Amino acid sequence: MRDPMRPGDQSMKSPFRIAAVVMTAGLLALAPAFAASAVTQAAWAPASSVASDADDPVVASDGATIVTSWIDDSTPGGAIKFQVTTDGGATWSSITTLTAPNTYPDDVSVSVSGTTIGFAYFSGWNSDVMATVSVDAGSTFSQLVVVSGASQPEIAVAGSTATLAWIQSGTVSASTTSDGGVTWGAPAAVSAVGSPTDLHATRSTTSSTLAWSEFDSVVWADSFHTSVSMDGATWSSPAVVVPAGLDLAHIVQSGSTVTVVYLFTDPGTSDESIRVVRSADNGITWSAPLTLDSVVDADDPELTLNGARMAVAYTADGASGDPVLRVVSSTDGGATWGSPVVAFDGGGADIDEYRAFSLDDALVATYNVEVGSSMELRAISSVDGGLTWTAPVLYDSTGDGVTPVLVGFGNRVSLLWVSDSGELSRAVLTAMPDTASPAAAAQPVVVAPRLPDTGASLEMPFALGAMALIAGAALVETARMRTKRASD
Repeated sequence: MRDPMRPGDQSMKSPFRIAAVVMTAGLLALAPAFAASAVTQAAWAPASSVASDADDPVVASDGATIVTSWIDDSTPGGAIKFQVTTDGGATWSSITTLTAPNTYPDDVSVSVSGTTIGFAYFSGWNSDVMATVSVDAGSTFSQLVVVSGASQPEIAVAGSTATLAWIQSGTVSASTTSDGGVTWGAPAAVSAVGSPTDLHATRSTTSSTLAWSEFDSVVWADSFHTSVSMDGATWSSPAVVVPAGLDLAHIVQSGSTVTVVYLFTDPGTSDESIRVVRSADNGITWSAPLTLDSVVDADDPELTLNGARMAVAYTADGASGDPVLRVVSSTDGGATWGSPVVAFDGGGADIDEYRAFSLDDALVATYNVEVGSSMELRAISSVDGGLTWTAPVLYDSTGDGVTPVLVGFGNRVSLLWVSDSGELSRAVLTAMPDTASPAAAAQPVVVAPRLPDTGASLEMPFALGAMALIAGAALVETARMRTKRASD
């Protein structure tokens, strides 16, 4: 399964030939299964409507500050809109409009650090990459920086510094601003000319890390490359972090620790495994790969981050040979990992578009499952480290299925998705410690009631500026999602 939200996603099957990375930092190990604290309630709330005529939701988070953005299809030529929460999703700001009509935005990247928010996107109107930065939580934005003829934008922010990355003429390039987007450094070529795709960007307070895949048609496999900049102007020579056989990589950064989870297919044996590599020094040196799970017929591992907690969701054949949803999690920033657990067994039904999230006191998972001729979006939770799971709550059954996203902080997680009708919805799960509330029974498989939209809509059209710069995108733990629409 290919993640439709990842720009330039191709069959990531390229070789890693150069083992030039010093594998010393961030050693990895498997640990006993995650032992959750005693919890008596972890309940999903009813869904509420966020917006109509929405498409392509994208989220970014920094602790309790979360940004949710989407493309408003009711605006001529589309418009990027967004909301911000500073309390982990308990309350949300009014809806703000970022872009003017007729820009035809696509491949939106968003990053947040404190009150700094960075946006980058591809404009279908003129085939350019555009980026802008806010240092006041989205109240005002810098003048747009424009990268002509570029694609696959990524942006990552830390403090008032932002790195923009993009791909142009087969080369990964980047530019950095240290004053909230007022001025940008000269564009720098990060990679040699090749076939880069699936660009990622992360940033700490001291450095920026870019990562991408390179496809090699000779061995028909992907390799995974990274480059680091300490000053935003000069970049290290690209290092090969994962050898031939990588597929479907996901990268997150917390502080100076960078974690990459990926599906690995051995070119010689075709054996599959879910693996992780980790860097404790912003991507300068890397650990040897750790196998989280050896699997058969595995699919796209999805990685989420919640402080020091991580969760990886993926499907693979179970004991019966049918696909099951599996989850493996870490509570210490990826230094150690629990044993994989089965979150859902479809009994032979297709399982698609899944996510998992590790809260302080619970694990949650969402997925689409085939029921008859339609796909249902369901949500489940576990308060014992994945040993047992609640009965699923049904949130959507639009026929073709939807692509969900999970984002949260502490003990609260928000599930977002867009239905076939274009309605963007949000449902929230909050895990309550046993001292806070009485026990709650497992939830049945029922259609969750929908609450009316309670958020006011504040339209603030953003004036488009023009600065002809080439710049590139970086991203600190940005989860992204493209919705499957019936019209596709």
